[in-house]
This record gives sequence, structure tokens and C-alpha cells, in this order.
Amino acid sequence: MRFRPMKAGVDFVGVGVGAVIVDPRGRLFLAKRGEKAKNERGCWEFPGGSVEFGETLADGLKREMQEEYGIEISVGKLLDVIDHILPREGQHWVSPTYICKVVSGEPRIIEPKKCAEIGWFALDEIPEPLSVISRENLQHYRSTLPANSATPSTKAASMKHFLVHIQYKVPVEQLGDTVRQHREFLQMGYERGWLLMSGPREPKTAGIVVARAPSREELAGFFENDPYKVMGLADHEFTEFDPVKFQPFLTDWVTGLE
Repeated sequence: MRFRPMKAGVDFVGVGVGAVIVDPRGRLFLAKRGEKAKNERGCWEFPGGSVEFGETLADGLKREMQEEYGIEISVGKLLDVIDHILPREGQHWVSPTYICKVVSGEPRIIEPKKCAEIGWFALDEIPEPLSVISRENLQHYRSTLPANSATPSTKAASMKHFLVHIQYKVPVEQLGDTVRQHREFLQMGYERGWLLMSGPREPKTAGIVVARAPSREELAGFFENDPYKVMGLADHEFTEFDPVKFQPFLTDWVTGLE
């Protein structure tokens, strides 16, 4: 007698993992399930896949995105965990979904029989029909946003990035106790989530700050209260840049996931 191999989600509860991938404009990445998909064919979804034995949820999700769409992602905060029960198809999955960002690559369809279409969509342009789990994911994602907001805005993807050059007008030895006051002032920027790192340039004729803010004007306004500025001890110059490459451990800060 030949035995049929047991199938995850059919013969036992399967474990899947999903990604709500957000781009810098706040758009969401969705894929339309193709004719060879395991279930809910023709529905749009937040992409994901099955977790393999011995694989962490995050590693499984990264693998699936690489295999199916050719992208490297960073896995951020857990959005939800949902019982994905499909009585008509006789399937039961448990599926955690994470908020994610693309670290490298442009999404493309690698397995066309499993995926018919892909796209980036604003919150008010989400295509239909959505899969059962993606409908719940979308509801939960919307609940994480401020009222009347179409994009996450607390430390959001709309943040701009800057190098702040603080040019001293006097020798560093003459700054005196203002150094302590300046550093106490910078701490407010760290607590706000705007500053990543800061310190004196070598030789010590200036200071450098790596920062982010909604706009140059808001960042400049913040530094108007820098004791160096108030006491006329330094000039501040703001250089905006686009961090297209960065170490993975900086992903949440750069992309606004944190």
C-alpha cells in the first residue's frame, strides 16, 4: 500500500508567515494569487509562505520573498497572528504577519503560476478581492495608523535624512560648560527619535550629527535652540542625503519601522 505524504494545512495545522511590506511613500506591496496557488486563487494578498522545519519565522519570510519576488527584506514588528481557516478548501493555517521593508531589489514575479500580478498600492487603492487573512491584516494595519492618516507617520517613511555640520566659531577650549549644555540639548533629539549619532570632528573644529526629520525646516528649527546657536558659538549647516545603502541593523531607523 502506498501512503500519501501528509500535507501542511490539510493533514495538520500548517504554519505560514506573511509580510505587510511598506515602501517609503507608505504604499503596500500586494500579489495576486495564481492558478497554482495553494488556496484562494485569484485573490490579492500580502505575500508570504510556509515555514520549513527548523526555520525561524523571520528566516522563512525572508526566504519566501527572495524565492518568489527576488527581494531582500527586513522583518520588523509583529502585526498580528491569525487562524487562517478555509472550510471550503479543507485547510487550516496559523499565520503571523510582520510589517516589513525592502532592503534591496525590485519585486518581480519569479513563479508566474503561483503569482499572477504584483503591485504597490496606496491605502485607498487596495485591489479586490483580498484573501481572508489579508483582509484582517489590512484592518489591523489601519488600526496602527493615526486617525485620518494614509501612511504611518510617527517616525514614518516620509522622514528625510541629514548630516548636520556644526562649525565652531571659537576654539573648542573656549566652549567650556556649553559643551555639557549642548549634549543635554541633543539628548532631546535622541528621545524624539530624530538623531542617530553625534560627536566632534577631528580635529575638533566642528561637530557632526546624523539626523532625520520630516523636513529641513523642522530640523533647522529644532537646532535653533542648540546652546551653541543661542550663544553665537557655532553655525549649523544641513546636508540632505538619501541612505540607499546601510547596515541591516540600521534598517528600522532608516526606514521608519521603529
